[in-house]
Order: sequence, then structure tokens, then C-alpha cells
Amino acid sequence: MESGQQGAATPQVQAVRSLLVPLGWFPKDRLPDLQVSDGVGATLPVLTRDEQGRVAASLFTDRWQATAFANVPQYALRGVEEVWDVIRTAVERIVTSSQDGAFLVIYRLRRFLAAEHYRAKRAARGSFILSLLKSSRFWESLGRLARIRLMVARLAGVPGETYVLTIRFTEPFTYSPQRSSSVVKEIIASIRRLPSLLGVASVPIVRDAGNAGQAASLWVIFQMPPGIESVRCFWRSHEAEVKGDNISVDVTKAALGKHHSPTSEPRADSSVLDIQVAATSDVTTTAILAVILFFVGAYLYKIGAGGGASELVALASLFAATPAAAAGVLAYRGPSIVRRIGRGPRWLLVSLIVMAALVALAVGLRQPGSVIEALGLGMAIYGFLVGGLFVAVRTSPRWRWNERSRRSRLTARTSAAECRAHQMRFARVLLLCWPIIVFLFAHALIGLHRASVVNASDFPTNAWRAMWSGIVP
Repeated sequence: MESGQQGAATPQVQAVRSLLVPLGWFPKDRLPDLQVSDGVGATLPVLTRDEQGRVAASLFTDRWQATAFANVPQYALRGVEEVWDVIRTAVERIVTSSQDGAFLVIYRLRRFLAAEHYRAKRAARGSFILSLLKSSRFWESLGRLARIRLMVARLAGVPGETYVLTIRFTEPFTYSPQRSSSVVKEIIASIRRLPSLLGVASVPIVRDAGNAGQAASLWVIFQMPPGIESVRCFWRSHEAEVKGDNISVDVTKAALGKHHSPTSEPRADSSVLDIQVAATSDVTTTAILAVILFFVGAYLYKIGAGGGASELVALASLFAATPAAAAGVLAYRGPSIVRRIGRGPRWLLVSLIVMAALVALAVGLRQPGSVIEALGLGMAIYGFLVGGLFVAVRTSPRWRWNERSRRSRLTARTSAAECRAHQMRFARVLLLCWPIIVFLFAHALIGLHRASVVNASDFPTNAWRAMWSGIVP
């Protein structure tokens, strides 16, 4: 998934020179396609990893130097500066190392300072080191540098002017739902995630926006690959508010803005992007294929024990194998994030394909009629279940925040949290009722095994009676 950021940078030095412009905080993951451009589209060079380390180390130590050296006497400055040079080198290594390597550097730095304090604890140097060891803010700042990195670009411009910079990159992220230490809570959380897993509800992607408040105008733009669509996009701090002018949501792109005045206090925030399997023609085709497999399974169940229908059974086997091959192509198509978001429907479809292949194999090997009946009944029931779920993925209300919303008047005055709650409530009711409907359908199919259904004079009353036979007196 591609994301981009736009911000305003205002140089302060009143001289024409090559300016170093901080682009903001970014994850430490490798960003091979990072591109930075100015307002006219010209590409700006980004500092190398080593150069970024030196810049970040200089900014960090300069920020803390006044606080750390406040109580250091003049005669002890030389020994303290030696320790401070070690800290500056460590900060540079923290910035340039991976996240695990950076935390290892912090651990070793703490051990070094503890050893130095033990050797000179009664001197001014020891008091200086002790103040650093006891400063929680100092170590929290180092921890932030270990998790994220500061990106800096070179800009040839006039100081005092305002520049618009666009940063475009593809950001990898791990798929890690929040886990609970309690087994019962984890089971409940898994049940709650079931609608999203099956594609009938949206999946929230939360991303910490550490650059919020660091620029006069920050815009985060998400671009969706084919196969998924953006349903809603909002700042977590405003999830209880209706859609504002700083939010734009389209099927393939979502934009989220945050403005910051010089007098306001910068506050970090998190962007939330709700995505879902797109209601494309592929989903419709897959639902149709599941329905075809349902009819094939029901047909085989009706004639499986009949001895004189081998040609028709062979034809049914052909229909069972051909849609399965086409469905397999649909099941594995798309980028990795599409496969990840659509893994629930894909698993359903793959299992239906396996069942259809077993039916085709049993028919081709001329297995006994009872085997064909059992496999045909299973494929009919499962095809009915899967087909209904894919129809739900295609037609269920999504409560979108875009022009494709079928409830635009409602979503315009409904907050993001309420839209998500409405969608999730409908999805849970659907997943509760649909298995019951499938059970009643299977009960009717078994009850009408040998009977004529469509050609009977009392159709569809006979099917209705068979559905409730033995359940309702």
C-alpha cells in the first residue's frame, strides 16, 4: 500500500544556501522507493543513512546539552565532554542501526555509563553520569530514536519562504492484531474479528503519525492496490466526529489532512484507514461459480445412487472441475496486501475447490453411489454457504465515506466510529443468521432426496414443509 505525506517547511536562516529540511519521522524499515519532490515536482536528494545519523546525533545532543551541563563545574568540563562524545557516537549508531540493533546500543550505553559512574561516583563526572542514568525522559528519547528515524533532504531555496514538499513511498507493515494474555479474551477477540476475516466488514489499519503538528500543513495520502477499497479514513482523535473538509475518501485513494498553527502545541496522532475487499466483478464471478458448484452438488446428490445415468454424471463431473479451475485463478490473484485482506474468502473458496475436485475424482473413478451422494450433498451445502457469503461481500452495506455510499445522507452526519459500529452490527447479524438458513436448506435437501421438487404440483409448498419437517411440529 502506498502512502505519501505533504508538509510545509519554513527555513529560518536569512541567507541563500543549500538547506537541510527535516522531512519528519519515518519507520526504520527499508524504503527503497522513497521519493521527495518540491512544489514543481523536482526531485530532492535525501541524506544517506550515515549523514542522517550525524544530523540526528547533533540535534539530539544539542537539545540535551544545556540541561545535562547545567550543574557541571568548569574544572570538570573536559571529563564530562569525553562522556558526552561517547553519547553522541552512540546516538549516531542508534539512528543508523536497525530497531533491534539500536536497542542493543542503548543497553550497552547504559552499562557503560553505570560502569563510569562506579569509577567516578564521588567526582563531578560521576554526578553528571548519575543525572543521566536517572533521567527517564533522556532514555525515552533514545527509545524513540531506536524505533523511528529522522529523514532529512537537501533543498536549494530562499530562507524565510514556505515550501511544499511531497514524500511518496511504499510502507511495509506487519499484520499483528492485538493479543490478550487471557485465553477467554483472545477467543472473544477472534470471534469479533470473524466478520473482517470473512470480508463482510472492514479492517482498520492504524498508523502512528509522529509528524502530526510538526508542519504547518500535513497531508497523508493512501493509495489502494486493485482488489481492496478504502471505506473510511480519519484521525483517531476525531473518530467520534463527522467527516470534515480535511478528509477525502475515494475507492482507490484516501487523503487525510491536519493543520497546525505556530501558537498551538504539537500533538502526535494516529491515522486510521478502514479497508475492505473491493466489491468488484471478481467477487460477483466467484459467487456465481459457488452457485454453479451448488447446483452440480445437488444434482449429483439426487442421482448418485441411480444406476443408469453415467453420461449425465460424467457431464456433472466436467461442470464440477471447470469452475474450480477458474475459481483457483481468482483465489490467488492480487498483491500481497490484497491476499492478506482477502484471505478469509480465499480459504472458503479454496476449500470449495478441493471439495469439487474430490467429487470429480469420485465420479471419474466410478465410486459407489453412496460416496457420490455424500460428496454431492457436502458440495451443495458448502457451495450454498460460500455463495451467500460472497453475495454478502458484494452487496452488504459498508457505510462508506465516499461518493459511492448508498447511504450518503446518513454517513454525512454520522461519525466514523458510528459508521464502523453500524457495519459491524449488520455483519454479525448476517453471520449469525446465515448458518441457520444454510442448516434449514440442508434439512430440506435431505428430506427431498428422492422426491420430485420443481415438477411437483405443490411446489414450493413441498420445499417449505421439508425445510421445517421434524423441527417445527
